[in-house]
Amino acid sequence: MELYDFYSNVLNIKNDTIVMELSSLSKIKFVNKGFMVAEAEKPQTNLYFLIEGVFRGFFYDEKGSEITDCLGFECGQPLVSAFAFREKSDIYISAVTNAKVVEIKLSDIKDRIGKYKELLTLYNELLYKSLESHWKLKEIRYRMSAIERYNWFLEVYPNLNNYIRDKDIASFLGMSPVTLCRIKK
Repeated sequence: MELYDFYSNVLNIKNDTIVMELSSLSKIKFVNKGFMVAEAEKPQTNLYFLIEGVFRGFFYDEKGSEITDCLGFECGQPLVSAFAFREKSDIYISAVTNAKVVEIKLSDIKDRIGKYKELLTLYNELLYKSLESHWKLKEIRYRMSAIERYNWFLEVYPNLNNYIRDKDIASFLGMSPVTLCRIKK
């Protein structure tokens, strides 16, 4: 996939000037499993969009255990660590598999969002989609039984259980690894 195709077909940007400008400022990058897109308390200087692969957002609780907050696997999904473009990341975002991403400097995106209304609209749509998925996960965690949560995960995140560790799936779904193990049996 070329950058022009990514911006025009995946992100659905219609203005050719914007697509050309973003394409000239971006690059396609292949990253290895474990590559960190963002680290908590550190500035995220680049914005990444997923082309292929799986990413996981996580943070540490008061006991030092990793809590999986979000999963990225869809082409076009932004890999960003906070709602607003802040100086410090809220979470860690790491590649679970080898992956292919589009990389662009965050400062270049900020400049263009102020310049092009279409990019501001896209930014708002991506924020809304992120909020919606986080809200849905919160609802699932509080309203469903553990087995219902796991079945929901299998439906909404098809085949990700083949790439993500059980302990990460369990924390994502708000259950212990032991509970997940029992459900899977």
